[in-house]
Amino acid sequence: MNYDVVQAEHVDGYRLKISFADGRDGVVDFSRFIEKGGVFEVLKEIELFKKFSIDPDWNTVVWNDGEIDVAPETLYFEATGSWPNRAPMTRVAEEPPQYGAPSE
Repeated sequence: MNYDVVQAEHVDGYRLKISFADGRDGVVDFSRFIEKGGVFEVLKEIELFKKFSIDPDWNTVVWNDGEIDVAPETLYFEATGSWPNRAPMTRVAEEPPQYGAPSE
């Protein structure tokens, strides 16, 4: 997907520069996520925050071996200010089924 995270680097504080599959990039400030608490509470410890990685299956930034993450679409919006373009859905059936026809 065009919003998949392909690279991330620590800038300063709770900010990461994130690059996406479509070639766009930007800086995301995670302070407001951390301030909300919840699962992000542990990231207040800056050394733990710096130990992020990119999950190869989900293509997003994660901490604690994937226990903490932010959806790549959210990161894209935070970094670029726009929602990612999505590819149109492909057809899933050659012909639509007849109304009232028995299912196979």
